[in-house]
Amino acid sequence: CLGMTFENDEKRREYFLEKLRDKLKDPEFRKIEGFPIGEDEDILALSDPPYYTACPNPFIEDFIKQYGKPYDPNVPYSREPFAADVSEGKNDPIYNAHSYHTKVPHKAIMRYILHYTEPGDIVFDGFCGTGMTGVAAALCEDPSSDKTPTATKRSRRQRWAILSDLSPIATFIASNLLRPIDRRDFLAAVEKIYADIEAEFGHLYLTRHSGWKVRDRKGVEHKHYQHRSDQQGSVEFTLYSDVVRCPECTAETTLYTVAIDEQNDSLRSDLKCPHCKALVQESKWEPVHTTSFDPVLKQTIRQLRIEPVLINYTIGSTRYEKLPDDQDRQLLETASNLLNSHGLPSIALINGKETQRNVPIGITHLHQFFTPREHLFVAALWHHIQNYPDNNLRQMLLLALTASLPYTSRMRRFRADRKGGGPLSGTLYVSSLITPPHVLKTFRRNASTIANSLTPPVDPHRGHVISTQDSGHLQQIPDSSVDYVFTDPPFGHNFDYSELNFFWEGLLGAVTNQKAEAIVSTSQGKGIDEYRELMERSFSEYY
Repeated sequence: CLGMTFENDEKRREYFLEKLRDKLKDPEFRKIEGFPIGEDEDILALSDPPYYTACPNPFIEDFIKQYGKPYDPNVPYSREPFAADVSEGKNDPIYNAHSYHTKVPHKAIMRYILHYTEPGDIVFDGFCGTGMTGVAAALCEDPSSDKTPTATKRSRRQRWAILSDLSPIATFIASNLLRPIDRRDFLAAVEKIYADIEAEFGHLYLTRHSGWKVRDRKGVEHKHYQHRSDQQGSVEFTLYSDVVRCPECTAETTLYTVAIDEQNDSLRSDLKCPHCKALVQESKWEPVHTTSFDPVLKQTIRQLRIEPVLINYTIGSTRYEKLPDDQDRQLLETASNLLNSHGLPSIALINGKETQRNVPIGITHLHQFFTPREHLFVAALWHHIQNYPDNNLRQMLLLALTASLPYTSRMRRFRADRKGGGPLSGTLYVSSLITPPHVLKTFRRNASTIANSLTPPVDPHRGHVISTQDSGHLQQIPDSSVDYVFTDPPFGHNFDYSELNFFWEGLLGAVTNQKAEAIVSTSQGKGIDEYRELMERSFSEYY
């Protein structure tokens, strides 16, 4: 590693962590533009130096000395502009390994790298996101990973990659996609954590079998349907609905009751009050709020009232649905009470358009994105992963958890047509009809996807370094030391990246420094001129 030999990988990490710990004590180091907001211990916990640091990487220059080639003006270099059509699809296991907002397929990037570079060249990406440029650079070594018909065998050897991004969650994902890991060890760790939490809290996802098969739901008058059974099903998801008030008679009901046409799997155009029979436009129904005790904040809060209206569960391999009964409500109450001692930390949301969009419904802190039972299980996963002894596996387990979080939260939408219904891309939108799922099953499924996508390892030689900082200030990279730059910069106001990423970063403890974020944002006071200046600074640094 950087020309040094260690007894094992853990010794390597310990050595470089101490170097990084000393660096973090230097006030000048923390003044580097784009330095994330976070405590030293949180930054160190995420970092895996010298390959990855959740702050500016002080080992980049050593990496270049080890693997770079001094610029020689006498060496001829000539390439025609790359003019081929690039239409790589996004249905790739590596591309889909994490739920991060935007990515460029690595196979598309490989075409550019193979065209413009030679084996052993250093490739740089200053807006690396989840590290697809690093994946592409590493996979140039593998002929089976390249679809470019003109690439020669010689050109298919690995390139070294320097990756940088302002966002700690982006660089964290990148570091783990490039981390060599043993599939069996990783999945064994997943099953161990699954079993431990299941043994403690698993009964909270059990439900009395009193429902109907999902495939038969249109033939069942299920509001009056019930049968007795001693069997217990396993909850797949619970459908929650906003509670609304009729403006005509002031009676309360659920939005699901008045808005969903179950026979046709569609939304009703006319919403009839079940009490006074008045037809009322959806926008005229009044939201109902409730005051309750928040076990994390240790105070009462006012939130939009939601109620469980349908439970989807399995017995064996068969899916059923049912109406929540008293036992279901009691289990949800039990989960809520357990949060007094088993909840997530209190993390207030930052200011911003997306982070504040749910304030009217009472979401002001990160844990409030989860219904109580799902909050309990997410917190259990978080605490078990934090205490996992092996660092490599701990980081991969955390990757699987972060990949799961949007789909276990209140952002998971219900669709009347029963098709899809995940979070609304590029937002922190919480719908009036939500379907938070079985958290452990979602975690296991995401972990399996990650294990499949990273087997065999993408970069077994670890031919990369990753930094978390502003790409407009790259003082660790000497001039004329990079052979090729590939970049896919942020486009103005398409996404509020730092706000969206706070959903993950707040929990990780390392948060994007918005000062250097190249964006058009009213909440940050940045218009097109500020965006242009920040982008010009980055491109000047590239040059």
